Amino acid sequence: MSKIFRKCLAILDTWYFTAVKIALIALYSVIVAAYSNIKLEQEIRGKTDFSDWLMSHPLAVILSAAIIAIIYQAIYKLLINYSKSIYDKSEVAITLVTALERPVGKKRERFAEEVDNFLRLKSSKYTTNKVFKAITKPEEQSKLILEALEDFFRHAYEELDFKVGLMAIKDDEVDDWKYFLPRNSPPRTSLEDLRRKESTISRCISSMQTEIIPDVKKEITKQKNGVTIDTRYVKGATSDKEDWSQICYPIISVTTKKVIYVITIAASQKNFFKQSERKNFEWVLEKFAIRLALEHSLECLLLQKL
Repeated sequence: MSKIFRKCLAILDTWYFTAVKIALIALYSVIVAAYSNIKLEQEIRGKTDFSDWLMSHPLAVILSAAIIAIIYQAIYKLLINYSKSIYDKSEVAITLVTALERPVGKKRERFAEEVDNFLRLKSSKYTTNKVFKAITKPEEQSKLILEALEDFFRHAYEELDFKVGLMAIKDDEVDDWKYFLPRNSPPRTSLEDLRRKESTISRCISSMQTEIIPDVKKEITKQKNGVTIDTRYVKGATSDKEDWSQICYPIISVTTKKVIYVITIAASQKNFFKQSERKNFEWVLEKFAIRLALEHSLECLLLQKL
């Protein structure tokens, strides 16, 4: 379906459609100018019944111009929104690679700098152990990876706002936020609420599968109306008017087979995250999850005071 939308968008961006728009704007300009120019009005009036109608109904003509402009902009924006689909893996891959270059590039810079220092100084104080710690820095890398994830969604879907978080899990339960973006919009729901079994994150931990809430507002309304069966979201401090969608993706340890992190992403559009595109979002999130899991292993290793 997105291919159809892209073709329609391509038509609107062609030079000949642009020429049609210019001609239409010029025509409207002449007609509107005739309302304040008697000579021009006389030239238009009397040609046809339609030209007489145009000169006799200035308000209708001006309103039609405004309506056409609004409809065109709405259609154009709609085509842009629907032409950007997570299914378009070739386009997504480009944005994905660009986003992931950031943490990789940062680690490469650290690696080169520390190795250079080690080879130049060659002192007993500058040990390979210290070089290893200086190169790895899993806390910093994890933060960069999450920022790269936010960058990916922000650039792939410029018309939407996103909230991206990484929740640390301990003993199969919500522990604390490791990172949350954007920084000027911190989480509003308490950790106590998020630990409730019906919260989306808690359900993600127990199911060890991706959990999607297509319409947060609908979930909140359902609870307000007393419907508690299959509750998949805790309201907390969430606004009743928040028309968002949400996805929670578990990162599972390859050794313990337990959830170590949950990636949470909220999008400012209902049904942006939906079940029909679940596998495609999982395909994207997996790329970041693998890197976060690696940094988690390094962090655990460093805690052993090497």
